[in-house]
Amino acid sequence: MDSSPNGKSVRRLHAIHLLLIGVSFAHVVRNSRRSERTVRLWVERFNSMGIDGLVYRPRSGRPRKLGGEAVASTILPVVGAVNPSSGQLVSLIVPHCDTEVFQVFLDTMATKVPEREGKRVLLVLDNASWHKTKRLTWHHIVPVFLPPYSPDLNPIERLWQHLKSHYMAGYITKRGEELNDKLFESLRALLDRPETIRSVCRTHSQ
Repeated sequence: MDSSPNGKSVRRLHAIHLLLIGVSFAHVVRNSRRSERTVRLWVERFNSMGIDGLVYRPRSGRPRKLGGEAVASTILPVVGAVNPSSGQLVSLIVPHCDTEVFQVFLDTMATKVPEREGKRVLLVLDNASWHKTKRLTWHHIVPVFLPPYSPDLNPIERLWQHLKSHYMAGYITKRGEELNDKLFESLRALLDRPETIRSVCRTHSQ
């Protein structure tokens, strides 16, 4: 993990994630196996540039120019889970989707949705390869995989459609980081409206 560009980005992302959920700075330094100075530099980059500041970029060679079509590929995807009954939303804006990033999401969800006696925590998922790797630690979360080609059965898909139509529609920018900032603000607004999330995501059986 450490030697690859993606691995370096994930390590930095995980360190910032731990700080954001209240883990002590000293613990994050020990967990990241980097110096205090390095972790503080990650924090400074995150504060000034957002997640873009944590993405590993090789230093040698000329930087590649991004054309209009390439800008779309720099937009960071979102992973999330929703409880249609309570309106609780757990989501992360991530640099890419793979096993390591999905593990960070599972760790976050396990913290935000703690285990309760007599209650199971089910996570509805599609059949992406990183959802099924044996290296994942699921904590107390039980995965429930959808049939192939049936994303519409996942309640959070309705929430993503609501996000696009009510918060992102009509927003135009050529800068990927500005679009990511807009996405972050929109998700924060949704977190403050559990009644909207319940209305959008509820199933016919509720």
